[in-house]
Formats: sequence, C-alpha cells, structure tokens
Amino acid sequence: MIMGTYSILGKPRHYAWGGMNFIPSLVGVKNTDSKPFAEWWLGAHPDDSSLVEVNGEQEPLLEWLKSNQQAQAQEERQGEFPLPFLMKILDVNQMLAIQVHPTKAQAEEGFERQDKLGIARTASERTYRDRNDKPEMMVALTPCWLAHGFMAAETIINRFSVYSSFGQLCDQLRLFGVQAAFELLMRMPQSEINMLLGEIIDTHQERYTRGHICQQQPEYWACRAVLMHRSGYDRGLVAMFMMNIVHVPVGKGIYQSAGIPHAYLAGQNIEIMSNSDNVVRIGPTKLHVDLDEVHRLIDYCEVAPKLLSPTEIEGEVNIRRYPHGGTKAFNLSQLMLNDENTEVEYQSSYLSMIFVAQERLSVSSEGDLKKYGQGETFIIPANTKVLLSSTNCVGYIASYGAKNANY
Repeated sequence: MIMGTYSILGKPRHYAWGGMNFIPSLVGVKNTDSKPFAEWWLGAHPDDSSLVEVNGEQEPLLEWLKSNQQAQAQEERQGEFPLPFLMKILDVNQMLAIQVHPTKAQAEEGFERQDKLGIARTASERTYRDRNDKPEMMVALTPCWLAHGFMAAETIINRFSVYSSFGQLCDQLRLFGVQAAFELLMRMPQSEINMLLGEIIDTHQERYTRGHICQQQPEYWACRAVLMHRSGYDRGLVAMFMMNIVHVPVGKGIYQSAGIPHAYLAGQNIEIMSNSDNVVRIGPTKLHVDLDEVHRLIDYCEVAPKLLSPTEIEGEVNIRRYPHGGTKAFNLSQLMLNDENTEVEYQSSYLSMIFVAQERLSVSSEGDLKKYGQGETFIIPANTKVLLSSTNCVGYIASYGAKNANY
C-alpha cells in the first residue's frame, strides 16, 4: 500500500570537474576515496537510479516505480521512463564543456540512427543514449556563473577585435554572421586555435594572477581554465567569447532550452531536467565531440539571458515556483518555512520529490510523522496530503510540470 513519504538516497557522479567537499558535506556522505563529487543524482534514470527506502530496505527507485504505478498519475508515466524528471545537485569546481541538447524529435531520430549504425548505447562515441529531449533549469545554491547562448554579431566582433589574431573570425562575422564564424572556428586547425588562445593568455595572465580581471569577462574564464585547471588550448574556450557570461545569484534560476549552447563555469546549484542523458559537447573536454551533430542541433540566434525568480502560487507565501514556461517534464518550487510561517499543507496530483537544502523539516501524513535533515530527499506519492513544518527550512520541490489541482 502506498502512503506517507519515502526517503531517497541519491547517487554520486565522480566527474573530474567536480569539487571534493561540497556535496559530501551537504548530503552527509564520506569522501573516503578523495574522489571529486560533481553531481548527486536524484531520480529514476536507468543509468543510475536513486534508491528508495521502504520498510527499512532499499531498492532502486526505478524498479519501485514500475511496481507501484499508483504512486504517480497516469500522465507522468507516458514517457520512456517511469519518472519524467531528474534532479541533481552540482558542484562546478572547473568549467564544464559547452554543450547543447536535442529536441524530442531530434533525440528520437538520433537514437534510431545510432542504433541502426550499431553504436553501443554505452559507447563513448554514442551521442543519443535515450529518445528524450533534455530541457533543463538550474537554481543557484551559491553564486553561480555560466556561459549561455550567443550574443549579437556586433558584440562578438567588439570582443574579437581587441586581438590581432582574430581578424579572420571578425571578417567572417561581418560578412556572413554568427553561424559562419562559429563553423569556421570549429574547422580551424589546432595550430590556429593555439595562436588565438595564446594571445589571450599572454595578454591577461598577469592581470588574472593579480585578480584584476572581472568574472563578467570571458578572459577571466579562459585564463582560469588554462592557468589553474590546465585544460589546454581548446577551441571551446574561444567559442565562449561568442556567448553571454551570466551571473546567477543565490536563489535565482535560469532555463536552458533545446539548442541553446551553454556551460556552467563555477558554483553550486540544484538542477532539474527531463529524464535524459543526451549531451552534445563542444569543448573544452576530453570526451567525444561530434561536430556534425553540434551543427545539426545548435541555435545561432541571439539570446538575451533571463534570470528566473520564484513566484508565489495562488497567494501561498511558503511555496514559490520558478516559472520557466518551457516544458511539461518538470516544475521546481522553493519551500521556505520560518518563525512567521511555520507550516504549509501540500498535495499534488503528481509525484513530488523534496530536497531539504537547509536545516530540518517535519512531515506528517495520516498520523505518520517523519523528520528530514539538511541534504536529505524524500518523495510524496501522487494525491497524498502532507503537512510540512519547520521554524527554519529551505527546500526544493520537484514535480511533473503539467498544471494540477493544488501545486
């Protein structure tokens, strides 16, 4: 019988770009092997399903949802996976590769195409590991920086024209626009990439070392990648000079739709996305780069970054939703309880997952009382009413994105 709430244990991802301490400290696990903790997965993705605790025993959330379909509304279960969203905690210690994600139609076509080519679904050169699109949104837990979408051609020219070695790219931009310049950059031999980045690093190395470059400048991040993290002279660092550099304050969010090039540069955040692992990388990265697929997916339009603030839901001061407006796969809301507003009733037509980011949260349902501390996560089955209470708690509620009766 499905009732009450169920604890969820996330799964770590030890990518090299992650930090050592933030995630282990937040979620209460030990980093005994001194591995980087880049991501903490909270969901039911087949590659790494979280665990759910039922009657003192743990089992993969993926399998539990298949066996307990009444925990979700039918609308949630129409996708390829039993849970349409995946939530993650990220610790971005080093710049991630610039990447793009496909639309649903592109993912389905690409998945079938790579299956017919006989590329194993676990192969490093496999781009499409599932048939899902991958829209995503992040909310900053600490101040975050990212590269997001292309700027206008004239603005890019102003950035490039500072450097003598960028003449060819400037000419391409003036004559043919952003797409032509980007494609030229992607075709350039490594010797020319070395020349472009060499001029940038030589010009700004001393200023970076002295702390005299603003983080709003792409030069800061290029120097940081090369001088601090030894990423090498990668064309992705030049591509970043064509993109908006965005600061996301704590509690604010940003949405990444299909085709928008983006890269997290630094900071810790909570990220929610459709349940997919389809990523097409540009660089800097040592992983597989498929430039043909990049050119198929990428959106070259000028982007004006839009930060998202949590907004009240029907006058409810304790729960505020981030209005991304981009997908039905997920919603993310912020839960805030304090001395003035100590409790709120919560019930959703869909399964919800709550991550406790700060302090403690008490949850009561049909006489059952449970307490969750900082870094813990639990699910609330569909149509289950709970009372959430605390005198000092911040949490994040992930749920299916379609409008429902309560939240």
